[in-house]
Amino acid sequence: SNADKRRAVLILLEDDEWSTWADREIARRCAVDNKTVARLREELTPHTEEILSEAAPRTYEDRHGNVTQMRTAAIGRKPAEPPPVGEPESAETAAAPEASPEPTNIIPLAPHLTELPTP
Repeated sequence: SNADKRRAVLILLEDDEWSTWADREIARRCAVDNKTVARLREELTPHTEEILSEAAPRTYEDRHGNVTQMRTAAIGRKPAEPPPVGEPESAETAAAPEASPEPTNIIPLAPHLTELPTP
């Protein structure tokens, strides 16, 4: 019955090992929807910034049978702010750079070539 399925999901979510598994895997094992597992997990998990910032990795089994962990701490976070820009350039450094007579990224090949034998 639905109550039995709910009870099974709650048992797994309260278990130390199973609570680290992904919602979809728990849902598959309990024959319920993964949204049901997510909702029940949310009811059980306190919402504090400290706990969310140090989220434990979720363990899951991939389609090849390998058990691996998923890092979920960064899910839903905003990307890091770009580093602050340095002081504005002065009028002297803001001027166009001097054009060099030779490009600096070209290596002369002549000294590296050896004479090839004639056929």
